[in-house]
Amino acid sequence: MSKSYGFRARVGYACPPRVAEVFVYEFYKIAPPGVTLAISTVGGGRSTLEERREAGMRLIDAGEELARNGVNAVVLGGEPLNAAVGDELPGILESLTERYGIPFTTSMTAQALALQALGARRIAVLSYNDRDGSEDLLPDDTSGNIEIVVQKHAGYPGVHHLGRIPVDVAPQLAREAVREHPEIDTIKIACAHQPSVEAIDAIEQELGVGVMSASQAITWQGLRQAGISDSIPGKGRLLRDF
Repeated sequence: MSKSYGFRARVGYACPPRVAEVFVYEFYKIAPPGVTLAISTVGGGRSTLEERREAGMRLIDAGEELARNGVNAVVLGGEPLNAAVGDELPGILESLTERYGIPFTTSMTAQALALQALGARRIAVLSYNDRDGSEDLLPDDTSGNIEIVVQKHAGYPGVHHLGRIPVDVAPQLAREAVREHPEIDTIKIACAHQPSVEAIDAIEQELGVGVMSASQAITWQGLRQAGISDSIPGKGRLLRDF
């Protein structure tokens, strides 16, 4: 019998932007053969808390649709949208995990676990945007242990530039951050839809810090929860060692 493309695992990602390009490309730069990505995009406004909450609930619906399509694990993207759903989110995820028999998690949890794995304490946050506030967010279960030392912004307004951001933006911002604040031990590259994965290993080796990007962390958590434990070289310590 012939094998399907995702014969080892199929990872589901409920995606906030209507147009997903960079994350998909980077997932397949990371995932080993036999692992595929199923993606469901929801779009939606993010200006007010209520709009973010509504978009967060649509992500949950998208996650259920992914589960009905037979994926092995689901990650709900969008830290601000995860946060906007509020205290009920853990119970919703637990209920969905029980109902569909597969793990449901969020990008917020994925990044929290990734930062813990890397031993992050003093971090720099790098973002593509011109500072809309969402990049300040730290996962709840790390906020007491991690200090954001500095934030660096590339200055690209809105989501329509995501597919055109140069790949050297993250390394440039990382160098600035570490030069100005040598106490930094970890770089967080915010937003799963800006380019990051190709730069992670080089930044770690050049600057001697850990690096976690949202794209990397979501893919790492999705793979691990789908049962893929391969050590993946060339994409940072997180995927190689944890």
